Amino acid sequence: KATGPASSAPLREQGQGSMSAAGATTARFTRRSRSRSRSRSRSRDRNHDEIRSRGRVSDEQPSNGVIFISNSTTVDECIERGLLGMSSMQDALMACVRAGTSRLFLLNVSSQMVVGPFRAVGTPGHNIEPGAWSSTGWGSRAFRPTLDHGAISPFPLQVRVQPECSSQLFALRTHQLDDILRRGRANRIEQSLDASQAQRLGERLVRDGAVWTSGHRAPVVKRGGHR
Repeated sequence: KATGPASSAPLREQGQGSMSAAGATTARFTRRSRSRSRSRSRSRDRNHDEIRSRGRVSDEQPSNGVIFISNSTTVDECIERGLLGMSSMQDALMACVRAGTSRLFLLNVSSQMVVGPFRAVGTPGHNIEPGAWSSTGWGSRAFRPTLDHGAISPFPLQVRVQPECSSQLFALRTHQLDDILRRGRANRIEQSLDASQAQRLGERLVRDGAVWTSGHRAPVVKRGGHR
């Protein structure tokens, strides 16, 4: 039976082979780790660039906030016209809108999405655009266009607006804003916001909201901005 150096050679070769395999495994693991690290770094850079491209709300706290109401047939018209409106019975609420200092939002009651933030670029007025929303079918027959009176808007209290952040608007569903919005009778969202609510709502939309486009349906965004 052979003993000594000759018989131990296969064991050395086996040990060296195991060490070589372990080294290769470690090298592959290291490469994968570095690749994942680079991928995470690129992802952070993209997220940072996206946040920077979104702009930001003004550091100056708004005087107050107002939520205007729309539905699936009027929301695009509101934004395309750069015009928000209310019924003639809401004159007290419209009087709260202050050009340049009030932060404004648009609630689509059909999709339960809040869109914004907006800033008023002029003083609220009556029938700034008499034909606005007159063909949408929202409102009583008295508000429809007639041969005698022409187009009569169902929302004659109106204000010109523009997006506050780099010409972009953002949207989030109302249930994602429950910690900011107040609800009144019949669980309806209160349209008047104090300065703190208006600031927080604007910041939340810009930080976590989906960029709004015409005909937009925002994806569900989990709390904390994770989609």
